[in-house]
Amino acid sequence: TGLIDIFEIVNFVLTFVLMLFYIISTYTYPENNSFRKRTNDTINDIEIYIIIILFLHFVIKFYISQARFIFMFELVTIIDYASIICLFLAKLSFPSEDAKYFLRMFRMIRVVYLFKIEVFLQKRFNETVRYSYKLGIYFIALLSLSTSLILEIENKNYRDEFGDMETMQTNKKKAISQLFRFHDMIYFELVTMTTIGFGDITPKTWIARYIVIITIVSLVVVILPV
Repeated sequence: TGLIDIFEIVNFVLTFVLMLFYIISTYTYPENNSFRKRTNDTINDIEIYIIIILFLHFVIKFYISQARFIFMFELVTIIDYASIICLFLAKLSFPSEDAKYFLRMFRMIRVVYLFKIEVFLQKRFNETVRYSYKLGIYFIALLSLSTSLILEIENKNYRDEFGDMETMQTNKKKAISQLFRFHDMIYFELVTMTTIGFGDITPKTWIARYIVIITIVSLVVVILPV
């Protein structure tokens, strides 16, 4: 219905905002100056309202669902409430700093909501346009998810090497300079996928290396038949 379409559009917009906030957070942590702290405080305040809206959205969808048990175990639904829970936990004090980084990162999985725009495209565009859109979104989704995960794994490795946040700020010229930002990992993945391989950025952990391999293989499997 028209009301459901409005809900989905709101969900899409809020998802885009949350993803943007995560990308910003890769530049504002650790909070080694007042500007970064003010930016993070503002983002945290806005995210509280977004969590409330997303929770209400989820409750409404659950209420109007005709098969609520099945609805609760659909992939998109699991992503929906799991990301809301992770966002909420990231605001609490008891998770460790490392856990909070990964909790904030988990919102990137909401990128799958971009596929739902195809419902609107079906009414206005032909099959070729819809297929091209799905292919582009698949690339964006896979790239953003793998980039975020590699980023957090590699940065955790650096935090383990240099110690806790206080130690990092004491040695900030050395430690913070080696923390990756979002654009660093996007650059690394694109260079790797295009087989250029400059080698100026390389993952140090074996988990990150395997993620890169899986990402490239997944893209090849989808794009090669085209």
